[in-house]
Amino acid sequence: MHDTVTRALFFDVDGTLIPFGSSLPDDTRKALLEAHDRGHLLFVATGRSPGELDRRLEGIPFDGAVFSGGARAFAGQKDIFSSFVSAEDLSFFLEKSTGHGWLSMLQTDSASWYSGDFIAVMEDIFRRHLGVGISLSNLRQTDSLGAVEKVTKLVLITPQGDMDRARRLFSPRFDIIDNTVGVPASLMAEVCQKNVNKAGAMKVLLDWFGLPLSASIAFGDGSNDVEMLRQAGIGVAMGTSGPSVVSAADYVTAACDKDGIGDALRHFGVIG
Repeated sequence: MHDTVTRALFFDVDGTLIPFGSSLPDDTRKALLEAHDRGHLLFVATGRSPGELDRRLEGIPFDGAVFSGGARAFAGQKDIFSSFVSAEDLSFFLEKSTGHGWLSMLQTDSASWYSGDFIAVMEDIFRRHLGVGISLSNLRQTDSLGAVEKVTKLVLITPQGDMDRARRLFSPRFDIIDNTVGVPASLMAEVCQKNVNKAGAMKVLLDWFGLPLSASIAFGDGSNDVEMLRQAGIGVAMGTSGPSVVSAADYVTAACDKDGIGDALRHFGVIG
């Protein structure tokens, strides 16, 4: 029996829609198109910025998007929500990071900004712990991170492995989220605005489209998906998710390269 209620479907990208290092699976593409054809709404919900939306998702008729871990939301092409790091918090973050020998990258809508050795150190971390290089788009180098405006999210690298120290220092001002790319949490984290997350931006989009939380199904696999999975009408964890993500979900599906999206959508009657 098919679901006759209009559902708002929110999808994390990396590790949820697209397997790391691979393309959008054909079965996932087919499931998304069928769900949209049946009248359901499709939304991206990613830690990426608007300028980093993956080209591998081209051809999917998304009705809107959550970007930068919840700092930005768009209904179609219409900008409906924004939250930017305050100048005071950014100054504090950069001063303390520099003083401790930590490296930073600042995310904005159009580009991610870094200085010094950030990219070289990150590439080394990826090679040592994942065995692969990295391919990031819209990176910009600057000698003055403090001059970057409209910052939505930050990425922190602690080369000495002292992320716990950074957490203690920054947690009063920021939410420190374990990285979702598979490297040790002691080395890299996402630094988000306090209480700004995918769940909040999801609610903004639901209100915009006149839908209740009960109509939402959220899919994710990483630590920055936990609040969204908990708040959604139904939270779906991918098969590769860690314990904290699984515990936040109502249903655990297969991995994204094993038709996990289609499995869950069929389970809940969204597609046939």
